[in-house]
Amino acid sequence: MAVDLLQKSGLDVTESDITVLANDDWGVGLSAIQQLDGVDTALEWSVFFGPGPTLASVSGHAATPVSRGEFSTVSPLAAVERLASGQWWGSPAPLYHSGFDSVFTEGLAVEEPYYPEPGEVITLTVESSEEAPCWCGMPREPHGWSPATS
Repeated sequence: MAVDLLQKSGLDVTESDITVLANDDWGVGLSAIQQLDGVDTALEWSVFFGPGPTLASVSGHAATPVSRGEFSTVSPLAAVERLASGQWWGSPAPLYHSGFDSVFTEGLAVEEPYYPEPGEVITLTVESSEEAPCWCGMPREPHGWSPATS
């Protein structure tokens, strides 16, 4: 069902390209990565079905990636300067995000995970916090951003 829906949207996808994002009492979430020349891009399509199954949502990109050849990269220093300027951005293919999964499974200080029931309202209390380094891994101040100036 998801493959047919995504194919009708124009995505060249087969059943083996589908990744299950969620499969629980709330429904099923599926995704497929758009490829360019056989390489994953950062363009992801998602389909969510509620219980039933009822189609809850479909999301994707109304653009077709086009190869523009190969380009050399800038130095790490130039990359940080560009990112700090706010005019440059990018996202790696979801394949590269998997290295961060341990932050959510091993990095949380919980003795036993708690999974709320559908519709249940939960309250989260933050007892302490600390400033994290900039997402780029550099201290915030050298490239122009700090909590005091934002």
